[in-house]
Amino acid sequence: MNGFLSNLEDSAARLFYDELQNGRLMTTKCERCALVFFPPRITCPDCLGGEIKWVQLSGKGTLYAFTQQHQSLAFRKPTVVGIVELDDARGRIFSIIDVAWEEARIGMRLKVDFFDSPFGFKMHKFLPEE
Repeated sequence: MNGFLSNLEDSAARLFYDELQNGRLMTTKCERCALVFFPPRITCPDCLGGEIKWVQLSGKGTLYAFTQQHQSLAFRKPTVVGIVELDDARGRIFSIIDVAWEEARIGMRLKVDFFDSPFGFKMHKFLPEE
């Protein structure tokens, strides 16, 4: 696997990126209090329990905030990036939003998709939900 991913010291982040390579958006759930939270962690942010289980997310959510980046090392055209509030976990994810700037709206419904990044590993992006 790519050097960046193999050098991650955070075990939850490493497993998150490993699962992306298989086309799965995963996070963690506390077995003690049943909270599903994102980003994934090895300890529950509510009850501080360490009984954590990995669960697959539906990949659906709502656009919470967005902007457009005009320069990037990885992408050649202006790219919409944003924060997506996830439906089935407490938390938000920062991602590419695969929609034209003029069509992006706070509150729009989105679903996850995956793409091969220029860095040699699969990443997530969000598309409008149909």
